[in-house]
Amino acid sequence: MIIADRMALHTLVDGLRGLDLAACPDDAVGALLGVAIRKKPAIRVATTTEQPRAYTRTLLFRDDAFELLALYWPDGASTGIHDHGTRRCWFGLATGRMRVDNFRRTDDGTVAGRATLAPQPDSHLAPGDLDVRSNDLDLHRCVALEPATMTIHVYARPLERFHLFDETTETYDECAPTYDAQAIVPS
Repeated sequence: MIIADRMALHTLVDGLRGLDLAACPDDAVGALLGVAIRKKPAIRVATTTEQPRAYTRTLLFRDDAFELLALYWPDGASTGIHDHGTRRCWFGLATGRMRVDNFRRTDDGTVAGRATLAPQPDSHLAPGDLDVRSNDLDLHRCVALEPATMTIHVYARPLERFHLFDETTETYDECAPTYDAQAIVPS
Protein backbone atom coordinates (compact mmCIF):
# COMPACT_ATOMS: atom_id res chain seq x y z
CA MET A 1 0.00 0.00 0.00
CA ILE A 2 1.34 3.45 -0.88
CA ILE A 3 -0.27 6.71 0.11
CA ALA A 4 0.50 10.01 -1.65
CA ASP A 5 2.67 12.84 -0.18
CA ARG A 6 6.28 11.82 0.71
CA MET A 7 7.12 15.22 2.28
CA ALA A 8 4.51 14.65 5.01
CA LEU A 9 6.74 11.97 6.59
CA HIS A 10 9.84 14.17 6.51
CA THR A 11 7.84 16.98 8.09
CA LEU A 12 6.55 14.61 10.78
CA VAL A 13 10.05 13.29 11.59
CA ASP A 14 11.48 16.84 11.72
CA GLY A 15 8.62 17.98 13.96
CA LEU A 16 9.09 15.04 16.33
CA ARG A 17 12.83 15.75 16.51
CA GLY A 18 11.96 19.23 17.77
CA LEU A 19 9.99 17.90 20.76
CA ASP A 20 11.07 16.47 24.10
CA LEU A 21 8.86 13.39 23.77
CA ALA A 22 9.40 12.37 27.38
CA ALA A 23 7.76 15.56 28.65
CA CYS A 24 5.83 17.34 25.88
CA PRO A 25 2.03 17.67 25.99
CA ASP A 26 0.21 14.81 24.25
CA ASP A 27 -1.53 17.25 21.92
CA ALA A 28 1.84 18.45 20.53
CA VAL A 29 2.51 14.97 19.11
CA GLY A 30 -1.17 14.62 18.20
CA ALA A 31 -1.05 17.81 16.15
CA LEU A 32 1.98 16.58 14.18
CA LEU A 33 0.39 13.17 13.57
CA GLY A 34 -2.86 14.84 12.52
CA VAL A 35 -1.15 17.02 9.93
CA ALA A 36 0.80 14.06 8.52
CA ILE A 37 -2.33 11.89 8.32
CA ARG A 38 -4.34 14.61 6.55
CA LYS A 39 -1.55 15.01 3.97
CA LYS A 40 -1.59 11.26 3.29
CA PRO A 41 2.15 10.50 3.63
CA ALA A 42 3.85 8.23 1.12
CA ILE A 43 4.28 4.97 3.02
CA ARG A 44 5.03 1.60 1.51
CA VAL A 45 3.85 -0.82 4.20
CA ALA A 46 3.96 -4.58 4.50
CA THR A 47 0.50 -6.07 4.06
CA THR A 48 1.36 -9.66 5.04
CA THR A 49 3.31 -11.06 7.95
CA GLU A 50 4.95 -14.29 8.99
CA GLN A 51 4.41 -13.38 12.64
CA PRO A 52 1.59 -15.04 14.63
CA ARG A 53 -0.65 -11.97 14.26
CA ALA A 54 -2.64 -10.63 11.36
CA TYR A 55 -1.49 -6.99 11.34
CA THR A 56 1.88 -5.79 10.05
CA ARG A 57 4.44 -3.41 11.53
CA THR A 58 6.58 -1.30 9.19
CA LEU A 59 9.42 0.72 10.70
CA LEU A 60 9.53 4.22 9.19
CA PHE A 61 12.14 5.96 11.35
CA ARG A 62 14.21 5.17 14.44
CA ASP A 63 16.80 7.05 16.44
CA ASP A 64 17.63 7.24 20.16
CA ALA A 65 14.75 9.64 20.89
CA PHE A 66 11.83 7.94 19.12
CA GLU A 67 10.62 5.44 16.58
CA LEU A 68 7.89 5.90 14.01
CA LEU A 69 5.89 2.97 12.60
CA ALA A 70 2.99 2.31 10.24
CA LEU A 71 0.72 -0.61 11.07
CA TYR A 72 -1.54 -2.22 8.48
CA TRP A 73 -4.63 -4.02 9.77
CA PRO A 74 -6.84 -6.37 7.73
CA ASP A 75 -10.48 -6.45 8.85
CA GLY A 76 -10.75 -8.04 12.31
CA ALA A 77 -7.02 -8.03 13.02
CA SER A 78 -6.23 -7.30 16.65
CA THR A 79 -3.45 -7.05 19.16
CA GLY A 80 -3.42 -8.83 22.47
CA ILE A 81 -3.82 -6.71 25.59
CA HIS A 82 -0.50 -4.94 26.00
CA ASP A 83 1.48 -2.10 27.58
CA HIS A 84 4.23 -0.08 25.91
CA GLY A 85 7.29 -1.06 27.94
CA THR A 86 7.50 2.22 29.94
CA ARG A 87 7.36 4.24 26.69
CA ARG A 88 4.89 6.98 25.93
CA CYS A 89 2.99 6.02 22.79
CA TRP A 90 0.74 7.93 20.41
CA PHE A 91 -1.04 6.52 17.41
CA GLY A 92 -3.23 8.16 14.85
CA LEU A 93 -5.73 6.40 12.63
CA ALA A 94 -4.91 7.11 8.98
CA THR A 95 -7.56 4.93 7.29
CA GLY A 96 -10.36 2.60 8.35
CA ARG A 97 -12.02 2.30 11.74
CA MET A 98 -10.77 0.80 14.98
CA ARG A 99 -12.07 -0.18 18.40
CA VAL A 100 -9.69 0.18 21.33
CA ASP A 101 -10.51 -2.05 24.30
CA ASN A 102 -9.07 -0.26 27.33
CA PHE A 103 -7.83 -1.86 30.55
CA ARG A 104 -6.25 -0.66 33.76
CA ARG A 105 -3.73 -2.78 35.64
CA THR A 106 -4.97 -3.04 39.23
CA ASP A 107 -2.34 -5.20 40.99
CA ASP A 108 0.74 -3.73 42.66
CA GLY A 109 3.19 -5.33 40.22
CA THR A 110 5.13 -7.23 42.88
CA VAL A 111 4.51 -10.74 41.51
CA ALA A 112 6.43 -11.27 38.26
CA GLY A 113 4.31 -12.74 35.48
CA ARG A 114 1.02 -12.05 37.29
CA ALA A 115 -1.36 -9.13 36.71
CA THR A 116 -4.99 -8.30 37.34
CA LEU A 117 -6.81 -6.09 34.89
CA ALA A 118 -9.99 -4.05 35.09
CA PRO A 119 -11.87 -3.31 31.85
CA GLN A 120 -12.35 0.40 31.13
CA PRO A 121 -14.66 2.05 28.59
CA ASP A 122 -13.79 1.21 24.96
CA SER A 123 -12.94 3.89 22.40
CA HIS A 124 -13.87 3.94 18.74
CA LEU A 125 -11.50 5.67 16.34
CA ALA A 126 -12.12 7.16 12.91
CA PRO A 127 -9.50 8.61 10.52
CA GLY A 128 -7.62 11.45 12.20
CA ASP A 129 -8.39 10.27 15.75
CA LEU A 130 -5.55 9.82 18.25
CA ASP A 131 -4.89 7.29 21.03
CA VAL A 132 -2.30 8.04 23.73
CA ARG A 133 -0.66 5.76 26.30
CA SER A 134 1.45 7.32 29.03
CA ASN A 135 2.31 4.56 31.51
CA ASP A 136 2.33 0.81 32.04
CA LEU A 137 -0.91 0.76 34.03
CA ASP A 138 -2.75 2.06 30.95
CA LEU A 139 -3.27 -0.98 28.69
CA HIS A 140 -5.22 -1.66 25.52
CA ARG A 141 -6.15 -4.09 22.76
CA CYS A 142 -6.66 -2.65 19.27
CA VAL A 143 -9.18 -4.21 16.86
CA ALA A 144 -9.55 -3.22 13.18
CA LEU A 145 -13.19 -2.79 12.19
CA GLU A 146 -12.63 -2.34 8.43
CA PRO A 147 -10.31 -3.85 5.82
CA ALA A 148 -7.09 -1.94 5.09
CA THR A 149 -7.07 0.04 8.35
CA MET A 150 -3.76 1.86 8.82
CA THR A 151 -2.29 3.54 11.90
CA ILE A 152 0.84 5.66 12.43
CA HIS A 153 2.62 5.13 15.80
CA VAL A 154 5.20 7.18 17.69
CA TYR A 155 7.09 5.73 20.66
CA ALA A 156 9.08 8.09 22.90
CA ARG A 157 12.37 6.17 22.73
CA PRO A 158 12.31 2.99 20.65
CA LEU A 159 10.19 0.19 22.06
CA GLU A 160 12.50 -2.62 23.18
CA ARG A 161 10.33 -4.73 25.49
CA PHE A 162 6.64 -4.76 26.38
CA HIS A 163 4.17 -6.98 28.22
CA LEU A 164 1.39 -9.04 26.67
CA PHE A 165 -1.43 -9.80 29.12
CA ASP A 166 -3.94 -12.65 29.42
CA GLU A 167 -6.95 -11.34 31.31
CA THR A 168 -8.39 -14.84 31.83
CA THR A 169 -5.33 -16.39 33.51
CA GLU A 170 -4.19 -13.06 35.05
CA THR A 171 -0.69 -13.55 33.66
CA TYR A 172 1.64 -11.70 31.32
CA ASP A 173 4.70 -12.41 29.23
CA GLU A 174 7.53 -10.06 28.34
CA CYS A 175 7.95 -9.68 24.57
CA ALA A 176 10.23 -7.96 22.10
CA PRO A 177 8.67 -6.13 19.14
CA THR A 178 9.34 -7.24 15.58
CA TYR A 179 9.03 -5.48 12.22
CA ASP A 180 7.60 -6.97 9.05
CA ALA A 181 9.30 -4.35 6.87
CA GLN A 182 11.41 -1.23 6.99
CA ALA A 183 10.63 1.81 4.86
CA ILE A 184 13.06 4.16 6.51
CA VAL A 185 12.59 7.88 6.02
CA PRO A 186 16.06 9.31 5.23
CA SER A 187 17.50 11.66 7.84
